[in-house]
Amino acid sequence: FPDSPDAILTLANAAMRSGNSKLAIDSATTLREKTPGSPVAGQILGAAYAESGQYDLARQEFEALLAADPQSRPALFNLGLLAERREDAAQARDFYRQVLALNPRDAGALVASVRVMGSGGESQERALATLEAVRRDDPRSVSARLALVARHLQAARYAQALTVAVEAEKIAPLNPDTLTTLSRAQLLNGF
Repeated sequence: FPDSPDAILTLANAAMRSGNSKLAIDSATTLREKTPGSPVAGQILGAAYAESGQYDLARQEFEALLAADPQSRPALFNLGLLAERREDAAQARDFYRQVLALNPRDAGALVASVRVMGSGGESQERALATLEAVRRDDPRSVSARLALVARHLQAARYAQALTVAVEAEKIAPLNPDTLTTLSRAQLLNGF
């Protein structure tokens, strides 16, 4: 491993981006040894553990980060993702609410909180309003647009779904999720 913490961090991030969880875990572990007390190593380590399917270790990392800093938005958000993975929507919502209490405009937490909302009438309208707000406030947010398309399709609002899917495709034209969503919206609109 490189000797410099910055080089180790670069290596860990590159490993995460390429999906090499083992290298990311090894790099983040080395980074932790070089920079004790830094939350960055724990964030990468937790994410790498989650990516590799080691969810208990991921949860332990994020809980340790939260114990050190009760307002750690990355720790709260990732604990929400882990709760979603366990299909514990109530706990996931709670973690996302905590993130939003710290930053009401956190697009990731807004989109994630919509994912765990119910699909009943009031929840559906609240979800659509939340996603529309993210869409308006963050003109580059692909995830908000894809979630909004899914909600419009769920509500049989095919024309609105297509409009938003086209927006997403303009932002991220090579994103496979964007292209799949656009194709689905086009089919449901008779194209």
